[in-house]
Amino acid sequence: GTPYLRFGTFYNVLINFRVFVLTVRRQVIREPLHLRLKVRISMNILETDRLILCKLSPDDAAFILELLNDPSFLQFIGDKGVRTLDDARDYILHGPIDSYERFGFGLYLTKLKDGGAPIGICGLLKRDTLQDVDIGFAFLPEFWSKG
Repeated sequence: GTPYLRFGTFYNVLINFRVFVLTVRRQVIREPLHLRLKVRISMNILETDRLILCKLSPDDAAFILELLNDPSFLQFIGDKGVRTLDDARDYILHGPIDSYERFGFGLYLTKLKDGGAPIGICGLLKRDTLQDVDIGFAFLPEFWSKG
């Protein structure tokens, strides 16, 4: 199967996050995000018992270069043409950071709470071909199937 079928718990968090964002955009909030998702909100975008999601910055270029050139990323998502650290910085600036500014959401760096190692990216994307937002994610293979 494909990697996205192996992220049960994380996928459920993203689905709930997407529902919350859509609800916020329609201004029909019934309860706080931390109660809906059973997570804490801090200076990071989102925290679970094991993961932290935070905004990407140009300082994350080395990790993005590694992730976007992983064979599984190239196979399941596609080649983004990121070959150097400068390419990775441009990808971050013109992709996720631009999305934060334009839409208030985007792809976020996902890292382990214990030790802070980056493991992937995930979040909400506004695609030109879709009427509503979409969920996007990619993780390094060694972090697949962790539930």
